[in-house]
Amino acid sequence: MERNHQGMVRRFITNSQTEVFVLGKLLDVNRTPYLVNLIHYIVWSTKEMMEGMIVDGQYRVDITGLKLQLGKAYFNIGIGTQYSAQCSFISATETTITSQICVTSATSGDLICKANATGYVHNQNRARSIPMEVKSALEDASQKKIPSTSLASNHNYVSYRTVTVTRPSEIGEDGCYVEVTNYINYCIDGIQQAISANSDFLAVLRPEWLTKIRSVQIEINSTLVRCQKLTIDIQLYTGDGIIWCKVIDDSQDKTASTMIFQIDLDPSNTVSTSRRLKPELKISPLNPLEVQILCPQLGYYRDRFRNCDLGKMLRIIGELRIASWLEGFMDWDQFFWRANYGAVIASHRIRIKPNVYNLEKKSDVDVYLKLLAIGKSSFSIRHLVTARHKPKEHLMDILTALVFTQHLKPRPLHANFANKYAKLVEGQKMPNKIIPFVKKSHNTFSHVIRPRECEIDTYSHVTNAVYVTYCLDAASLAIRNRSSAYRLYHLNDFNPQSIYQIDIVYVKQVRRAEEVIIETWQDNSSNLNFDIRYAKNNETACRACFYLANSSTLQPKL
Repeated sequence: MERNHQGMVRRFITNSQTEVFVLGKLLDVNRTPYLVNLIHYIVWSTKEMMEGMIVDGQYRVDITGLKLQLGKAYFNIGIGTQYSAQCSFISATETTITSQICVTSATSGDLICKANATGYVHNQNRARSIPMEVKSALEDASQKKIPSTSLASNHNYVSYRTVTVTRPSEIGEDGCYVEVTNYINYCIDGIQQAISANSDFLAVLRPEWLTKIRSVQIEINSTLVRCQKLTIDIQLYTGDGIIWCKVIDDSQDKTASTMIFQIDLDPSNTVSTSRRLKPELKISPLNPLEVQILCPQLGYYRDRFRNCDLGKMLRIIGELRIASWLEGFMDWDQFFWRANYGAVIASHRIRIKPNVYNLEKKSDVDVYLKLLAIGKSSFSIRHLVTARHKPKEHLMDILTALVFTQHLKPRPLHANFANKYAKLVEGQKMPNKIIPFVKKSHNTFSHVIRPRECEIDTYSHVTNAVYVTYCLDAASLAIRNRSSAYRLYHLNDFNPQSIYQIDIVYVKQVRRAEEVIIETWQDNSSNLNFDIRYAKNNETACRACFYLANSSTLQPKL
């Protein structure tokens, strides 16, 4: 039966899509949401809308262009800020569709951003024509488009060039090509390097330049694959506050993407980046040391195997749960920030159930946190991750050990904190120390990596959960290079679905622009071991072990 495209489009336009979603899950060094997360949501939602409503799932849509305007409310998004998104169609050509999405705060109604996205309709990389009735319906619903960024006053600019390499974890759901939202990561990382290495960039942009972005314009020209060398060409037009970036594919010597950032250079236009809202915490009536936190749409990110992305999942759960718990439940502001106290994650033991990879994109997840024990200068917490629609079905069980610090040095437990909480866990001993390290094999595989700007958290170092992604990338490269360090010769790539437990110890922090060497090997028990070291002095920063399940039954090996 043929679908009534015109009526379908009109109905969608009159009933604009409204969603509630936690945008401030992850905060960058400026305590603002990572820009790439916002762009990822816009690309994903508009792509899904176009494929489902216009082409009825028969063809695919790739986003090839995006114009984004940021509102002031974007910079005040807190960890628990919720927003609503309204999508509508604008226009269509023979093979492309343009839509508009407006994102506003669900509480105040303030504009967070407005974007125009252009999608290319195809089937197996062959362009497909859009039905005439669809185009006529879109023409009736035309809206004002966001204007393109252009040079206004002068053309004086300074330039900078850097290189980077695509990673296996950046491959999208199709399993072949880099997710287009990673292109902006390459440009932001290149701009940050330019600020650190070039005084002309530093004089104009300053380190907090990300809080000065007012609009972004993106054009995608070609696809990228894993382990592809790229050149990032950056031009800063000092009079206009425009940063022009080109992502150049070195293998074909052509531009894969062009991006234009509009920066507000007026120093008087400052934006407050304080975190105003916190997630809602539900304290258990049976145990005052146990709380419940909601993680909406945890299955939102997908890896190249079309599973839930394990690395991003752990990062969202980790930063949201610990930050929420410490700040909201344990009076972190009262006990610690005023005395320059802090807590550093020392280790993780993560037990993973196979059903975690099968979460739907819009699945809501509950995280239950419980204080287990308090030591002289450390404490441990346990996190149970369950699907909201199946609360008795555990997805992950995470044991985290944290160390109290003052000025980043271990210190005894704060007196006020001890008086309030230590008695509640009296008699509970700290778990045994996790040591995920065995004697190195004679055959190892090494991989050098440089942290990206999107992997730096509010403490100006690589956030803990990113190390899992580093290890997954190293395992993938070892297998694809047929390294003798692994005995997984029957595989062409490493699927995280075979992992049932991860032990990881954080020895030292990795700062921005510090290259690290990831050395990996497979031990006699077929587990994968990782040693992450600084490239400059060969000292260990992190150690990890991935325990693999039987590939056919996904049960732990005995």
